[in-house]
Amino acid sequence: MKLHPDCKKYDFHCDYFEGRVTPAWESIRDMSNLHLYNSGGECNCFISTADLILRHIQNKLQGNLIQQNVRKCFDTIVNGTHVDAHWLGPKKEFLNNIAPNKDISADVRPRIKHPVFVVAWQNPTSRSSEKDAFEWSPVYSKTMERAFEANGCVRFWDPKNGPHFIKEDEDIVIVANEQAKTMVESIRSVFPRIKVDDRLKQ
Repeated sequence: MKLHPDCKKYDFHCDYFEGRVTPAWESIRDMSNLHLYNSGGECNCFISTADLILRHIQNKLQGNLIQQNVRKCFDTIVNGTHVDAHWLGPKKEFLNNIAPNKDISADVRPRIKHPVFVVAWQNPTSRSSEKDAFEWSPVYSKTMERAFEANGCVRFWDPKNGPHFIKEDEDIVIVANEQAKTMVESIRSVFPRIKVDDRLKQ
């Protein structure tokens, strides 16, 4: 934003992150136009596009990661549109901005985009591969579609940290399977007014 002050009033869509407080975080944390999305690469078209651009660079880059070579990655697909690339390191100023300066976690909760579609899914077996399989299911895809249409995001229910991210009157619990019933009861014991949608469950 220092390089492009004319962009300060844009909406900033970022994938969710965690970490310690840094000078960079302290300079942007109070921006009302900064939005963090859980599972942003799957439910937000801007973040997804950024991911695709990075993958394209990864696949096409020849030589060192420098501005000229990054631009060449797009020669055949941009039809003359100007592509720019900015290198944000290793200048000392940039490194100092992203290095933690306080031993406390950054409070990113106020910047999380709501509604959050909270996925209540219980692994039916003990195999870790079950979650990977679930993420290819129609339930998962439909949940991402709904989050996209509502300009929200998606988060699996986590009893330890989940309650800190919930806005009871905005967020929606998506019941993904029958085994998640007790999980939903647990969520409702903390947030009795939260909406629960079981129409998609497997």
